[in-house]
Amino acid sequence: MCFSAEDLPFQDETLSTILMVNVLHHIPNPENFFSEAQRCLKPGGKILFIEPTRTLLSRFFYKKIHHEPFDDKASWQLQPGSPMSNSNQATPWMILKRDEKKFDALFPKLLRIKYKVLMPFNNVLSGGLSWQPLLPLWMYSAVRFFERILSPFSSIIGFFAFAEIVKIEK
Repeated sequence: MCFSAEDLPFQDETLSTILMVNVLHHIPNPENFFSEAQRCLKPGGKILFIEPTRTLLSRFFYKKIHHEPFDDKASWQLQPGSPMSNSNQATPWMILKRDEKKFDALFPKLLRIKYKVLMPFNNVLSGGLSWQPLLPLWMYSAVRFFERILSPFSSIIGFFAFAEIVKIEK
């Protein structure tokens, strides 16, 4: 199926899980998506996603090096643009961290359970979704080892976040 995240083609309370990887920051109006998710999820259903986040290092990288926009002072809604450039890497962080009280007020049945900042190095060195890998495959276990050692500093140097939101009864 191909459909808009702002107009989900599912009946009320029929979904157990919505899983997204690098999608939320491309949705033109995330309020519409979360309204639809709140409608479609069963009680106890979850939204799980991995998205860019805002840390000291990631903010520098996304603003100066990455090809997609990063505006942590913007509104949630994206301005019209071409499909891949019409994004804001800061959107997930803005919604779930900067504007968490607004999120809670708009979506009272969606409870933010987890927001865990993840380490960047394997993703960046692998080329992510856009570039060629910078290291040979055999080196990635060593990179992962250094990520584990540096994990106490993930709130400063992480690039992504894993978020878990659950629908509750209210």
